[in-house]
Amino acid sequence: MITNDGKPAIVALSFKQFESMLETREILSDGEFMADGRCGIQQPQRKKTIDLQQLKAELNF
Repeated sequence: MITNDGKPAIVALSFKQFESMLETREILSDGEFMADGRCGIQQPQRKKTIDLQQLKAELNF
């Protein structure tokens, strides 16, 4: 961080970090994607899970 008169003025980061930040912003701004993610996180709490064997059967593995 670069300051001007003791106040933050500029933040320096690598191009890779900048790209990552833009990608994160894009993901977080996708309402449908975020809703799906929240739903997935809540599934175990609601006992809406399946075991590995059941998943393999549904995917024909």
